[in-house]
Amino acid sequence: MPRNRKAGLQAIQASLDFVDQFDAQVEAVVKAQKAPAEFASIAADLSKRFGYDPGLGLALLLDTHLEHLRKTRRANQLPDGRWTP
Repeated sequence: MPRNRKAGLQAIQASLDFVDQFDAQVEAVVKAQKAPAEFASIAADLSKRFGYDPGLGLALLLDTHLEHLRKTRRANQLPDGRWTP
């Protein structure tokens, strides 16, 4: 935990940078799919391509970012739950 303003601001910026990076990675994985992709397939591809540990943490991040991509119209969720660009 940062103990001064400069370190605190650096930690906040690092967090914001990660959010932007992860968002771009999720979008790239969704766009790279040859067919509508299931959540588990997207998570596995993220893990493989970018080295994330599979598990609950990745699933929670992915769920949030897929929803953001849907709201910003950069991805679409089909009625069966699969995702497309």
